[in-house]
Amino acid sequence: MEENDYQTKLKSIPKKTYLLILAAVIVVIGGMIYFKNRKIDLLSEQNVTIKFNGYEGKGTGSVDDSNFRTKAVQTLSNKAGLSIDSKDKLVKALTNDSSLEKSDFSASEIQKIEQVEKWYKNLSLEITPSSNLKNGQKVKLVLSVIDQKNTPIKPASKTYTVKGLKEFKKESTKPILNSIKVKFAGFQGHGVVILTSKKFNNEIFEIKKNGKLINGDLIQINLPDSAFSKEGVVYEGKKYLTAKVSGLKDLSKISNVDELKKFSDDLNENDHPDSIYINKKFIGMYAVPDSIHRQSTAYSDFDTPLVSSRVKINDPTMKTDSLNKVRIVSIYQREYKEIKTPEPMNSEIIIKGLEDNDNNLDLSQINSKEDTQSADFSNTLTIEQHNLEVDGIKLR
Repeated sequence: MEENDYQTKLKSIPKKTYLLILAAVIVVIGGMIYFKNRKIDLLSEQNVTIKFNGYEGKGTGSVDDSNFRTKAVQTLSNKAGLSIDSKDKLVKALTNDSSLEKSDFSASEIQKIEQVEKWYKNLSLEITPSSNLKNGQKVKLVLSVIDQKNTPIKPASKTYTVKGLKEFKKESTKPILNSIKVKFAGFQGHGVVILTSKKFNNEIFEIKKNGKLINGDLIQINLPDSAFSKEGVVYEGKKYLTAKVSGLKDLSKISNVDELKKFSDDLNENDHPDSIYINKKFIGMYAVPDSIHRQSTAYSDFDTPLVSSRVKINDPTMKTDSLNKVRIVSIYQREYKEIKTPEPMNSEIIIKGLEDNDNNLDLSQINSKEDTQSADFSNTLTIEQHNLEVDGIKLR
């Protein structure tokens, strides 16, 4: 009887009520499925702080993502079903870019932790553009997700307006340019630039033909970017100097050639006496800037070591006195008196450190032991003569 009453009551419930109950069940189940599988938007909350720094037109944007990283790990840990203790430890490890010691966790918990770590590595956060920013400019904060299908956080972006950048101060380049003193040293065809300034240390300047200069050359001295790198300043005006080369000495105008040859001949005779050598012969005499010391023994038209477009300002090695000194190189041949040789022996008499006083090379200060040198050379005569003419000039 009771069963019949129950069935009678069920039959008395309107069909519409059944449909409403069914719909409610479907909504609940669907909601549970959606909640379980929904992608989470981490940028919808204030998890990220954007900072703008620098100057108008040169500003930069940076992200303080510490809160975002914490929130991301917490969200992913909840999604994976980690325990509260595991979640707290993982948050601490990942937000400090360190690894988590997993030996204390169960196998199932380790599997969840590794899943969270994989999801976390799929996330990246950046501002675009992040440099050369201006006040009022729009930038985007972009959250990228590498494996979107399997990562429970969805890609997102937010737009921000740049503000707070400082204005540049304008300054002229003239005080910097005027601080640089330009001198020339050396000899025609081998002239070099000497730069000094109290505003610089040892910066490198670009100067074409340096080391090959002649009087009358008009050169451009290009200052390095570092000369105009004062923070908060925009420089107005040219960033180079021009100068006309002058004051270089001319090796071809050396006047006391006879005196120099006699001095060299006497040294050669002293080092190669008649009692040992015969057929002694003078080959040629050359004047070379004393600052040029070519190491190569090959027949060469290559530039000397002084030739470089890169000039260091306040260079302590670039001294006018030393750059204006001359080296005289005289070539001789000889043979042994008692021993026959296939070819004559070639030697050089070198006089170093000669000062050019109005085209006269001063021999009065020369110490024959310290300032002169006598040595055979292994080059062929042709190579040695050629290289000396490249580096200097033939006097006789």
